[in-house]
Formats: sequence, C-alpha cells, structure tokens
Amino acid sequence: MSRNLDPESKWKRMSRIPIPIKDSDGQPLRWQIPTVQVETDRLWRIYISGRTLHNDIGAYFLEVEPHNGMRVVNHGTTLDAKNVPKRQYGDHGVGPSCCYQAETGPHIAVNLVRLNPPVFDASIGFWPATDIVAQFNRDPEIENFEDNKFAVSPFILKENGVYHMWYGRGTGWRMDAEPNPEPTYAIAHATSKNGVDGWVRDEAFAIPPRDAEETGITRTIVQKRTDGGDGWEMWYSYRGMFDLNRPTLRDYKIGYAISSDLVTWDRRDDAHEFINPPVAGDWDSDMQCYCFVVPHEDREIMIYCGNGYGFSGIGYAERVVKDTTLHS
Repeated sequence: MSRNLDPESKWKRMSRIPIPIKDSDGQPLRWQIPTVQVETDRLWRIYISGRTLHNDIGAYFLEVEPHNGMRVVNHGTTLDAKNVPKRQYGDHGVGPSCCYQAETGPHIAVNLVRLNPPVFDASIGFWPATDIVAQFNRDPEIENFEDNKFAVSPFILKENGVYHMWYGRGTGWRMDAEPNPEPTYAIAHATSKNGVDGWVRDEAFAIPPRDAEETGITRTIVQKRTDGGDGWEMWYSYRGMFDLNRPTLRDYKIGYAISSDLVTWDRRDDAHEFINPPVAGDWDSDMQCYCFVVPHEDREIMIYCGNGYGFSGIGYAERVVKDTTLHS
C-alpha cells in the first residue's frame, strides 16, 4: 500500500547571479521581482525590476544559461515606460512580473507605479509581445487592473479555460514608519476569461495576514504539485511591520502554501527551508524574497532576491527531491 505525503519546499542554495547593470549615476539598484521566460532549455531570459532609492523603477533583462551555473551571456533594458502618459499609472516606473499566454497571444503582466507623495499608487498592466524575442509594449486599448490604488506583483495561470491571477492588494499605509511611509498588503485573487480584462475579484484574501504584526505579503508563484500528489503549490514573500525596536520584523521571508482548488490555501510556511541556510555576511543572510520557480529538465530552480529588498542582488537554488511515498 502507498500514499502521498504532504509536499515540502526544501531547497539547496547554489550561488548569486552577477548583474552587470547600475543606474544612470553608476549607483547600485534594488533588484526585485525576477521573472523568467524560458527561451530554450539552454537559455533563459530573466526580466527584473531595478528600483532606485527614489522609487523610480526601470525594467531590465538578463539572459542566462541554466545548464551552466546561470552564467550571464547578455543583458539590457526593456519595457520602456516613456510611452506611458504623465500622471498615469506607470509614469514613474514599469516592472515585469509574469510572462504568460493570453487568449490573444503572449503577454507580460507588469507593475505600473505612480508617485503620489508621500506615498505611491500602483496598478497592473497587461502588455502584449511585439516580436519573437518577446519585447513588450503598452497597448492603450487594454485597461489597467486597479484595486484600492495598490495592486502589485501579479502572477497569472490558466486552468480549465479560466485565467487566475494572484497579486498584492493594498490595505493602507502606516504613515508613522521610518524612513518612509509603509504600505500594507496581502495576497488577493481574481479570474478572467481571456487573461487581459474582465477580471472578477474575490473579496476575501487568498493569503491573509496571520496577525496584526504581519503587514506585507506579495509576489506569488503557483504551480501544480510536482511530487505526484494532487493539487497546487504556492510561494510568496511575507514580512512584518515597521517597529523601531525590532527592525528585523520587516525582513522578507519566503512562504509556502498548498491548495486543492486554487481558491482556498493552506499556509505551511514551516515546510519551506534551505537545507544549507545562509550565515551572517552572506548576500541573502537577512532576507530572501520575490522568488520565481521554474521546472528545468529533471530539476526545479528557484530564482530569488536577497538582503535589502534586493540591493544585494539575486541568486538561485535547486529543489531537493524527497521520497513522497510510504510503503507498507
């Protein structure tokens, strides 16, 4: 007799991926939301947001060889925000979040940021690809997705003819946080028939905060279980609130949940771990966040960001396969 055990999210940290890009003044950027587009088995394009200290966002890409230690073979800029009209969502930055196949062709879901001092607003755009190497441009005919002036970091998946989108829904701002006001948000869910408009939002959160101290949950990745079991897996980033006396509360961690229906999720953060956890001084010792999971040949790869909300860069880990069957 055999039965499937509950899945576990165990990973081996491999290395940091060097990014040969700085801002226009030669300063390092805060790298966030790595988004993988598999061009071939031997070449991936990683779209990534580069955020300045002033919250301006640029969109960049790396091309890497997954079979060769994620060696970077090309890099550049993409998703030019210059065609976003001033004072609209996106005029202070466009950041990639999910490459997917909509009903009308390949699209990328992007974060669109508009500064509204002392805070900022954000919506989600759906930009179509314009050529075979998947450069994406804004289509003014496609309306942005808005939710309480703060909708960010979407992930889109199609199942049984329905497009599911998970994203960070804003719940407010903590104006007493330092050095800047702190947004609060958790994971929401919406569905669409074509993947670009007509989104129907669920009122309840898919991943709500555990308690009053947990004020930020964002950037989901969802896939079918790969261990032979039924259902789905989700990864996301979660953090606590600003507290001057407990500064590490705001350090992001990677969370994990499972579901049988893509709507109700069982949160199991303790099931996620690195078997070789970082130590003091490592690029990811304080924070691991904004992960993206990609199946590759007989492996699974996790691309994620490190300390300082990505100021220390990005790296990757490989999933540790376990025996998921009990025999008797």
